[in-house]
Amino acid sequence: SHFSPVAFGAAVLTGLGLGAAGRPIQQAVSKVSLPQPVQNVLHHPAGPFTIHFWAPSFKWMLSVSNILDFDRPVDQLSLMQQTALCSTGFIWSRYAMVITPKNYNLLAVNICLATTGTYQLARKLRYEWNKRDQAAIAAPTVKDV
Repeated sequence: SHFSPVAFGAAVLTGLGLGAAGRPIQQAVSKVSLPQPVQNVLHHPAGPFTIHFWAPSFKWMLSVSNILDFDRPVDQLSLMQQTALCSTGFIWSRYAMVITPKNYNLLAVNICLATTGTYQLARKLRYEWNKRDQAAIAAPTVKDV
């Protein structure tokens, strides 16, 4: 997976455009006859017309990236990065339930981030411990010399 400046720029410009045109879009959508559950989501205090929706929505890319790294060789994983992702997942999962309004999108993304981070962290720690044990077995002892 490679960073694409063009895709990133397009996403930023789209977000800025939606932010600038947010109120007219919201008013136009409000006039459309939609099922009640859809209306509930659209008009929720943490709905798609607020930053409370978009910040966690973009955070899903961290979880997706972690899932795509499940096949990555373990020696290429970063212990510090996985510790940070795992920690932020647990911390913000709790935060999502104590803030007003409750943000279920934030809760879901952080549960996923904590889960994928924990899995990757466990893989990395197991690899490091096995590497250390193999080095200890391979090292000559005083008796061997």
